[in-house]
Parts: sequence; C-alpha cells; structure tokens
Amino acid sequence: TDLVARYQRILGWLAILPVFFVVATILVFTRLFVARPLEKLTATIRKAEQGDFLHRAQVPGNDEIATLAKDFNAMLGRITTLTAMNMARERELTAAQQEMKARAVLDEKAKIIESTNRELSDRNRELQVLFGLGQQISSSLQVQNLFDSLTHVVGEKLGDRLFVVLLMDPVNNVLEVKATHGFAENEDIKGLVFRIGEGIAGECARLG
Repeated sequence: TDLVARYQRILGWLAILPVFFVVATILVFTRLFVARPLEKLTATIRKAEQGDFLHRAQVPGNDEIATLAKDFNAMLGRITTLTAMNMARERELTAAQQEMKARAVLDEKAKIIESTNRELSDRNRELQVLFGLGQQISSSLQVQNLFDSLTHVVGEKLGDRLFVVLLMDPVNNVLEVKATHGFAENEDIKGLVFRIGEGIAGECARLG
C-alpha cells in the first residue's frame, strides 16, 4: 500500500512538472519579449517628457511593441528636426533684429552727420561772406562805398531780400536810412528819418 501511494505521488509530480515548465516558459518569454521592451520604451518616453528628444528606444524585432517603438522614434526625430528649425529661425530673427537696431543707429548717426555738415556749410558760407565783407570794407575809405558793399554782400550772399541800413544821429537823436536793398526804384526811401522809439528799428535803438 505504501509503495502504491509513493508511486501515485511520483506520478502526480510528474504530471505537474509540464505545467510548471509551461508557466516558467511563459514567464521567461514575457520577460524577454514583452516586459523588457516595454521598459525600454517607457524609459524613452520619460526622457522625452523631460525634454531629451535625442534618446531613442532600442527595441529590435517586428512585433507590435517594436513597431510602436519605431513609430515613437520617428516622432522623436520629427520633433528634433522641428526644434532645430525653430532654433535656427530664432537665431535668424535675433540677427535680423540686431541688424535693424544697428541700421537704425547708423541712420540716426547719418542724420546727425548730415545736419552737422549743413550747419558747418552754412557757418563756412557766413564766414566767407564776413571775410569778403571785411576785405571790401578795409579797401575803401568812403562811407557810402562801405554801405553799398554791405548791402550787396548781405543781400546777395546771405539772401536777405529786403532791408535797410540805418545810422543813429546822436545830435538829433534820430535814425537815418543810409542804404537800402531790394526796394523798387519808385520806393526809394533813402534819407528817411525815424525817431528813437518809433517803429521796430526805433525801439531796437532805444533798447540798445
């Protein structure tokens, strides 16, 4: 009886062993072909979430998980390309903005230089006129010649179209027109007299 029971237990274990073998095989297969590839893919996804788009999931084979990994790697490649393009565009935009700022600065400086050149040209022209007037004055001893030179230079060179030269008579305390420029022949006002304080010229003479 004991021998029969022992053989029965042995047969029972022998019957269970194939089941254990099948289960162990399934577990190993699952570990090698399912769990480990999923871990690699999950690790790649986590790195992508942290901003690392250069890492790729290394899942060989042609099963569903490998196909999913390849698709995910392709998506990461497109994201990497778009990121590189965006960085290049940002660099180009920054360079364009800096160039625009530099051009604006250069344009502003060019305007300042142009304005300064105009002022210098005007000053130079005025100095040449005054120098020429000084030469003409120093070359003549006649008062009327001096007045004629003055009206010619101021009228022709400086562009004052209509003006008169007045001298103060300290004895009679009046202003007398000694020379004119720009008036018509029938508007000869030479010799007219203005009292001190009369009109603009008279007021200027009064105030000094």
